[in-house]
Amino acid sequence: MLHAFIDDSRSKGGVFVLAGAIASAESWAKFSLDWDEILPLAPLDQDGNRNFGFHDVLRAGGETVQNLPAFAQVIARHIKCTVVFTMHVDDLVRAQSRIQAPSMHLQWGDYENPYLAAFVFFLEGFHNQRNGFSAVIDPTEDVEVIFDDQSEKTLIRKTWDEFLNAQAPGAEVERLGKVPPRFLDDRKFLPLQAADFIAGWSRYCLERGIHPAKKFVKIGNFEVENKFTPMIRLDMTEDHMAKFFLAMTRRNLPAGRCAFDTKHPSS
Repeated sequence: MLHAFIDDSRSKGGVFVLAGAIASAESWAKFSLDWDEILPLAPLDQDGNRNFGFHDVLRAGGETVQNLPAFAQVIARHIKCTVVFTMHVDDLVRAQSRIQAPSMHLQWGDYENPYLAAFVFFLEGFHNQRNGFSAVIDPTEDVEVIFDDQSEKTLIRKTWDEFLNAQAPGAEVERLGKVPPRFLDDRKFLPLQAADFIAGWSRYCLERGIHPAKKFVKIGNFEVENKFTPMIRLDMTEDHMAKFFLAMTRRNLPAGRCAFDTKHPSS
């Protein structure tokens, strides 16, 4: 089984990223040893400990940014690939507003939470598009997804069951049911700090119109080399989100009721 460690990064401008890295348990064990050796290069966190955080590096600035390539090199040395999911919160709001049901006021409840929506869209894209990146990951290989600990984890575990129930029956869904997502503390599980790096790096690039896989990116006064490719990109568009919410609404409507997408009423 492979293990995908994923973290989130959000910007005030509405860019929302879930990103991380995928490797075997053996590779992650070797990664953790090497990462622990260079943690003295990380700035102190809010608790006074040396735990890598991309935001903490940017906040420290100066020569601390020069240490980023050392961390990127450890990631590149041990991981199978990186994965980056992106969406814009404004697209989420617009997609929900497009779905209408005559004589009904639709409420999206928990799906108004960008993290929960991104979690579902990420899993949907990652698992349903596995054949599209078979050159990087064997589509038949199980992948356990491990997230940084979140306050929403109880809700997300419930949403995971709903996600599985909404999938078409088949071997893929049976495999997914065997490996539900887990939530761990990034201070104790160092692979989550690698996920923090990739998520923070990706958001930093996307905010500036730079592709996250670009080889060299200027951060502060330093040009930092990107060493952790290949990369799986999962970009969630407004249209895709609207399609998801339309299907979800139709599944839950009372008999005899209909719903439609105001942008594509005949869909």
